[in-house]
Amino acid sequence: MGRTASSALSNFALSRITLLLIITVCFVLVTSAAGDENPPPVDDGPLVGITGSPFGSPGGPEHCWTQIIHNQKNATKDAQACTPQGDCDIPSVRDSWIPTGDEPITYLRLYFHILRNDDGSNPASNPTMLAAQVEHLNEDYLPYRIQFEYDWQYVNSSAFRYLDDNEMDPMKNAYAVAPDSQLNIFVATVNNSYSFGTFPWSWDATSATGGIVMTYGHFSSVQSVLAHEIGHCLGLWHTHHGVSEVSQCGACYERADGTEADVTGDRCSDTDPTPTNYSCNGPSGNDPCSGQPWGPTDTQNFMGYGPDFCITEFSPQQAGRMHCWLNDELSSWVEGVKFVATNTFGPVPLETSFQGITSKTVNEWSWDFGDGGTAAVQEPVHTYTDPGNYTVEVEINATDGQYAQQQKDVILAYADTLTVDTALGSPGEQVKIDINLRNYIPISTLRIPFTWDGDLNLVFDSLSTVGTRSETVNQKSFIHYSPVTKQATYYLNMAADTENPTMDPGNGTILSLFYTIPAGASGNPNPIVVGDYSSYVYEATTSQGPYYPVAYSGAVDFDPCVAGDVNDDGEGPDLTDVIYLVNSLFNGGPPPPNPDQANADGQGSTDLADVIHLVNALFLGGPPPQCP
Repeated sequence: MGRTASSALSNFALSRITLLLIITVCFVLVTSAAGDENPPPVDDGPLVGITGSPFGSPGGPEHCWTQIIHNQKNATKDAQACTPQGDCDIPSVRDSWIPTGDEPITYLRLYFHILRNDDGSNPASNPTMLAAQVEHLNEDYLPYRIQFEYDWQYVNSSAFRYLDDNEMDPMKNAYAVAPDSQLNIFVATVNNSYSFGTFPWSWDATSATGGIVMTYGHFSSVQSVLAHEIGHCLGLWHTHHGVSEVSQCGACYERADGTEADVTGDRCSDTDPTPTNYSCNGPSGNDPCSGQPWGPTDTQNFMGYGPDFCITEFSPQQAGRMHCWLNDELSSWVEGVKFVATNTFGPVPLETSFQGITSKTVNEWSWDFGDGGTAAVQEPVHTYTDPGNYTVEVEINATDGQYAQQQKDVILAYADTLTVDTALGSPGEQVKIDINLRNYIPISTLRIPFTWDGDLNLVFDSLSTVGTRSETVNQKSFIHYSPVTKQATYYLNMAADTENPTMDPGNGTILSLFYTIPAGASGNPNPIVVGDYSSYVYEATTSQGPYYPVAYSGAVDFDPCVAGDVNDDGEGPDLTDVIYLVNSLFNGGPPPPNPDQANADGQGSTDLADVIHLVNALFLGGPPPQCP
């Protein structure tokens, strides 16, 4: 009985304590929402998101630390203040840079550093993924008249393959390449799984410690995180900056009712104010400062934290800010002028169209087409009449200076030929057939299918590259050979040689073929033909793709003169030929059917000297008969 009463009392006491705690918590929440008009700045720690967002997961950390890193690097400045960072923060200036659909595209240079271990293993990315990321990036930015060109390198450094917070600047200082003329982007694994960029108004924006760090998880698949981080580098805040990254209801707070939206928050009135939101749906609840609901907001904006599958756009004012900052603090990253060309590879005469591209105000255009031709318009057309590879340069005289771009060997105009020689041979003899190449452009590979079917029933003996232009090619071999069908294909792969990856322009023999004419062979010349058969295709390749030098066939021709076969019975020379020649010269016999074959010493006309030469050759070891 006593134990029962004691237990009931304890349960009653616990219930009272629990109720008291609930009341206390509710009181704190109510007074915090209603009475604290100037709370401390929002913490940059754990935020709530949804699965699928590249920037966080439920209860996980914020994965874009651009604002955090900026606050750390610019500690002497009031990171929460709303003072303008430059002229691009002035709404009228910003709006003057909003691009239209027909304005020239601005091209921005990027340089990627892919970290891997000291021994070259475990790369954080690869060239294929890098190309796909930039292709996606260009798709994201094309509507805003911004495009990207890039170069890259592997960085072998186990020390920086996995990064802590304090290793960012040492890595950048060690490996950044020309940060004053291009945006450097480092791809590694960040231990806290975040990526970040550098605002253009930061003191180190165009120095080694600026640029972007992309963590592996944000670069292991094609997604829009790179577009987000580059947006920061081009002057864009988070869309939630005015609510979740500043003092609540403070000077830079962006209210849900849109009050002073052009000079608070992200300084773009066409992006709705919003708290941090990881969903494709708008945030719930009301703005505690204006009392207005947040509404649907711009969850599709690249500068928010929505899932990758629903973020698709920048706003017009954001595009204006990016172009403004590119023209202001970041002009050294922009290509002053570039050009594109169409129909750059083909046989002469090659008509090529050029288009000069610049966002500058141009006073004068100047083109050098590499073959002595010039032009002074933005979109010239030039015809290359001589074969060769040509370097083209365009230069502009703009209102703010001179700019130029050169593209080396951009034009490949050809008149290349592959010629098979013709050789004479007699039954029982071996003949050599040379295959000659005249090429005006560098060749990376050459596949030569050839056939030798014909009346002479030639026997293929061998192929040689000794003393030819292909003698030093390291990788070369037959990829098919059939003596039955009299077909073979030989392959030269210059591209396999890292030091000499092409066959330079030139003219001369590249292969020598050796055939034997069988004894008793007769008939028409036996063709040696270069061309496709079965699945083996005649083809050369260059840096711009495959092409087909004009191929001229050759032949093995039957030599009508068989030296010493005086009676022309196809079985000489032998004793019957000696008798036939003696009878013809001294006994009134018929003349030789083929005088050249009877002229055994190859000199003058048929006479006693030929009889002596023939006898010596047949019976005394003298030199063989020869045709004149």
